[in-house]
Amino acid sequence: MTNNKKINLKTSTSHKLSVISYRLNTGFVMVEAIVALSVLTIGFLGISTILSSSLGLNQVLINKHIATSLAAEGVELTKNIIDTNYLNNRPWNTGLTADGNYEMDYDDNALSSTDSFIKFDSASGFYSYNSGLLTPFKRTINIRNIDPNKIEVTSTVTWKDRNNINFDVKIVDRFYNWRQGL
Repeated sequence: MTNNKKINLKTSTSHKLSVISYRLNTGFVMVEAIVALSVLTIGFLGISTILSSSLGLNQVLINKHIATSLAAEGVELTKNIIDTNYLNNRPWNTGLTADGNYEMDYDDNALSSTDSFIKFDSASGFYSYNSGLLTPFKRTINIRNIDPNKIEVTSTVTWKDRNNINFDVKIVDRFYNWRQGL
């Protein structure tokens, strides 16, 4: 019987040690799980912040692309006035002799002095001042007569984006009366 008691004591002592060690390991596992969840949470927050800012920057780039196209169109509309003058045997700068800020639509024949926001017609895909949904874009075509044979045209598109940040795109071109001897 004494031998049995010794065996029981040893079994009982080893059982107590394994219970204590299990309880200690359980605490460490819990701490490890909390640390792992914290690291994962911080990682996911970082990823969501990057995705959110990249989507915002994507919209800024889309608007800059649209504004660049609208500014280039402003210069081309002025060039169209000069070409139309030539084809109709008028002086090359008819309609462009007064310095100032103007706007013009793709289907207009002359510059106008109003200051409006450009609209987007989703049915036709065109930007204009006449119909469609209001956009944040404003285009100003500045005409500056340098001398009787040279005009500087600055087409500027301005808009406000997220957080009321002002943006603008400017395109400057000069037109010359190179046909004067023809």
